[in-house]
Amino acid sequence: MDLQQSYAISTALIFIVLSLVFFRGRISTLFTLSEHRPEESPYGSTAQAPSFSLQRAFASFQAYPNVVASEVTSYYSKFNSLRGGHRRVALELDYPSKIEALRKCNAVNSDLTRGICEMARKEFPELTSMNTKSLPIDIARVRESLKHLVRDWSVEGARERRIIFEPILAQLENIPESERASCRVLIPGAGLGRLAWEVCTRGFDTTSCELSFYMNLSLRFLLSPSHTTTTFQHRVSPYSHWWSHQRSNANTFREIEIPDVLPRRQPNWTILETDFLGLSPPSSPFSDQQPFVGYDLIVTLYFIDTASNIITYLKHIHYLLKPGGKWINLGPLLYSNAVLELSLEEVLRLADMTGFDVESSSRLTVPSEYTADREAMMKWVYQAEFWVATRRPDQFIL
Repeated sequence: MDLQQSYAISTALIFIVLSLVFFRGRISTLFTLSEHRPEESPYGSTAQAPSFSLQRAFASFQAYPNVVASEVTSYYSKFNSLRGGHRRVALELDYPSKIEALRKCNAVNSDLTRGICEMARKEFPELTSMNTKSLPIDIARVRESLKHLVRDWSVEGARERRIIFEPILAQLENIPESERASCRVLIPGAGLGRLAWEVCTRGFDTTSCELSFYMNLSLRFLLSPSHTTTTFQHRVSPYSHWWSHQRSNANTFREIEIPDVLPRRQPNWTILETDFLGLSPPSSPFSDQQPFVGYDLIVTLYFIDTASNIITYLKHIHYLLKPGGKWINLGPLLYSNAVLELSLEEVLRLADMTGFDVESSSRLTVPSEYTADREAMMKWVYQAEFWVATRRPDQFIL
């Protein structure tokens, strides 16, 4: 064998070894995706989970009064920078009274956030000794939770709730009352819990799941007999910080009373404060041979587009449902930092690939808003899609 042949053989052997290493990694990844083991999946937990932690949410609620006080100071600084005729015009418009109205609304909201923090310390004693100064805060998420309180638990939010709840509740009400106690319903991404509360009060065995402690602490505050004792007990001014697209100061600074009903924990309402992707199917109380039977219904409301990887979400919904179980979905496709950003057509194809039969007769387009200010000059309307899908009995998953 001459030197040239030896070199060619050596090169070929190196290429084969490198190829095996590369493809082994690719094949290993493929098998990981084809088995349902969320803890091993590269997208087995929600990517932004640390942002919604108990500690960070508590720190943000605690910081809210000081942050909004500094915003009032900033408004006064801008006003005081005016000179001459411009300052006289602003005084004639009584602009300082507008800043004072903001200060009063901030005090109202701060009373609420302080109440949430007081409740949190009682229910999570470890927070009492926690140093929150080193934690990042997110006041935008605190404000989002205030708007969710209005959407879910006020008279003002009733119209928005009705539009998005009705198609879902209509499907559930087709189930005879005598069968509801044994019908297990999961609602992931449940937010402030109003939909879950509506479902459980109709007699279903309801489980709600929410990752964000901005939502969980706010819901705990309403559920607490020590902190919420009557309807319309608390006041919130959810739009006072947003001065664009406002028709009047009265609209901007209006206060809204919550809750419109008095929510309480119910025996048939399980509240999970965790990542949806970490859930397992519910166990069977009757059979050791089949310990996991799955949910009868999974309801996703404004949820599936929150996925960092929508394949993982649909795959996990399939895993959690029992064969023949129903998946009820309503929502838009507003992605944020997603690995895949699929069109509606692609999502429906993915549902079929994952093991669902979407009932074509169930499909609706539902124009709807999300924590909207109904008095504002700007309206953001989603053309949300509604469907009901059945989990096929086969065990095949992507």
